Amino acid sequence: MGEVYLAYDKNLDRLVALKILPAEFVSNHDRMRRFTREAKAASAISHPNVAHIYEIGEENNIHFIAMEYVEGETLASNWSILDLRRFTSKRRPLKVVNLLQARQNWELRWGRFLI
Repeated sequence: MGEVYLAYDKNLDRLVALKILPAEFVSNHDRMRRFTREAKAASAISHPNVAHIYEIGEENNIHFIAMEYVEGETLASNWSILDLRRFTSKRRPLKVVNLLQARQNWELRWGRFLI
């Protein structure tokens, strides 16, 4: 939920990933709650596969999460590693959940970087 951009933090002199909540979701209280919950959940985790959250904020009605920028491939460029078709068996529902959680962690870390 949101678009992630590569940005430069002038105060800390470093590149950051800036996740922006699309304007059409700002008036949706459920989306705003989920956006905030995502930032809080990620900031509570210390794990190499989860980007560090530096700040959550709002400027000129643009809501954002500033997080660690990690160089590397995007999920979209390496989608084959998360092929869900292998895990559709009813005997393996836990595998699907684990795979979806891994995908979510991957998206939190890598996001969709646009310059």
